[in-house]
Amino acid sequence: MMVGFSPALAAVRQKSKIMSIIDIRATTVAVPLEAPLRHGAGAHWGRFFRTIVDVVGDDGLSGWGELGGGGESAENALRSMLGCL
Repeated sequence: MMVGFSPALAAVRQKSKIMSIIDIRATTVAVPLEAPLRHGAGAHWGRFFRTIVDVVGDDGLSGWGELGGGGESAENALRSMLGCL
């Protein structure tokens, strides 16, 4: 018997359906700053932008992530991936 192997878990995995991604949503947010945010490439003054990504599965579950930068170009890049799902 392998270390960490569970026959019960293996049976559940065999019966379970593999989740498929059915939607990707992108929302750009501006995060206000009280002081400059300094980093290796310079600094953000006043605010910085991020894109919040929501990935939705066919089972109704969703997960959230973050994409550096933002704006219409980031949102369009994510929307262009919908055809690949």
